[in-house]
Amino acid sequence: MKAIIWKYSNHTFFGFACIAICIIIFFVGLWPLSFHPKNEVEWLQDSNGISFYGRGIAYTESFNVKSSFSDDNQVTFEILLEPLSETKLNAPYLLSFYDGKETEIITFRQWKSTLEIFRNRVTDENKLSPNSRIGLRDALLSGQKRLITVSSEKKGTKIYFNGEIAWFYPGFSLIRSREITGHLILGNSPTGKNSWKGNIFGLAIYNRALKENEISQNYQAWLKYNSPLEDQSLALLFSFDERSGTLAHDYASARHLLIPKTFQMLHKTALASPLKDFRPGVSFFTDIFVNILGFIPLGFFLPVFLYQSERLSKNRIYLVTLILAGGISLAIELIQVYLPTRHSSLTDLISNVFGTILGLVLFRLIYRTLP
Repeated sequence: MKAIIWKYSNHTFFGFACIAICIIIFFVGLWPLSFHPKNEVEWLQDSNGISFYGRGIAYTESFNVKSSFSDDNQVTFEILLEPLSETKLNAPYLLSFYDGKETEIITFRQWKSTLEIFRNRVTDENKLSPNSRIGLRDALLSGQKRLITVSSEKKGTKIYFNGEIAWFYPGFSLIRSREITGHLILGNSPTGKNSWKGNIFGLAIYNRALKENEISQNYQAWLKYNSPLEDQSLALLFSFDERSGTLAHDYASARHLLIPKTFQMLHKTALASPLKDFRPGVSFFTDIFVNILGFIPLGFFLPVFLYQSERLSKNRIYLVTLILAGGISLAIELIQVYLPTRHSSLTDLISNVFGTILGLVLFRLIYRTLP
């Protein structure tokens, strides 16, 4: 074993090996290297609406939706949609309000076929709200077009399917600060990492809780006119009848929805913490395994190169290897902040360093047998 190692291990060989490994690590870590990828949203041609078919996003400029009944904190959402897939990975975001802080104010997202609605703040402060989530199974069935209405006030929140009540959540009020403010985002999260796939045919937001007969009448109006009945409490209305261009017009208050040609993130996250990065499932642990495995070769070949070239002490070899490998990993994660197709994660950095340590352990085991 010792003779074979020393026969082929020379300074030039291990130098090129280290360079090749670094190039491969950067290539894999940053691929695809695109700072302005296509925004995968398109207009439907056979009907009014927009289709989110990949990594896509649409959003408005910042605005407020104030409850007309401030004591009851009333608001109603109407969304005419058709999901195109059911997934348990990354919990795709259907709709959210985001004002630049760490958490969204309100989030509508999909988990398999379940509609999950999060009220993420008690007030406009960046604090999590107790009892902040409600959910309803089979609300977002793949290939099924449906009008979902969420009517909320102080005494509770009701969810309707096609004009008929599906569930009531007593005591859960969707807004607690008497207003919703920020960017309205469709089809993704502010970080751009939670792409939803499906068609949205219409969207309306009211600053009051609609009554059951109004919700039923609006369902018929959406089917017939692709728009709800006229209402003074409409805070926002998109019928998506343009069928081209980069703007969907708001017929209630002229706060238009931007559909950019290139994909954009409203919130760039650098080195997301492991707690926020964690997602249950095989893919999460597969990513960790791949990140560990990818840095083992560097953790082995680099100290061998340093050992042959400089005859450094063992401790200095270990230190230099960890610093260089950690620096490469950190550089990749920081560049990923500006790549919409990648995710900057502290979990990846830790996994890379751990892989480097395993490579050093392997070097140490073989180093003991060398003269």
